[in-house]
Amino acid sequence: MVGVSLRSRVVVYAQDRVKPPDLSTYQDLANPNWKGKICVRSSNNVYNQSLLAALLVHDGSKNTEQWARGFVANFARPPAGGDRDQIKAVAAGRCDLALVNTYYLAGMLNSRDPAEQEAAGKVALLWPDQGGRGAHVNISGAGVTKAAKNRAQAVRLLEFMVSDEAQRWYAEMNWVYFPLCVRLVAQNPRDYGG
Repeated sequence: MVGVSLRSRVVVYAQDRVKPPDLSTYQDLANPNWKGKICVRSSNNVYNQSLLAALLVHDGSKNTEQWARGFVANFARPPAGGDRDQIKAVAAGRCDLALVNTYYLAGMLNSRDPAEQEAAGKVALLWPDQGGRGAHVNISGAGVTKAAKNRAQAVRLLEFMVSDEAQRWYAEMNWVYFPLCVRLVAQNPRDYGG
């Protein structure tokens, strides 16, 4: 198994309605000051599930449940749509904050659709928890199963996918990241809890 790409689950906020010093962590999203001001996609989405799982690991079940209740109490509307919809909702004033993956915002900023560019230009990005464990990331991985009929070719494909050439292309086309840490985990999974 190797890490192929990395995306971060961050907060976007309305530049004209939110002061960055008022928000620095995921835990801040449960603060009653944000009541009626948060948009998010459905909890059946893997990005939200993995963030919640990370909070469970780091903060424990009691603290995470308390956080989740506060977070849900702050929703501006029922969860709906994808991450681009959340960015558009913040830009339109339906909410002030939203949880999104970085590459959706980058895609909108680089879109051929002027409306998407305009919406993305109205929000700013916050990397949560920079004073602690850092922003949550999701890693897309690829591997070769024991049942692979063309193992050598599959391994060659994986090697190409993590090459500098392929990673540059992937980052330029999809606005995702492939930092050194993903390579280290892929090369030495036991050293990193894998």
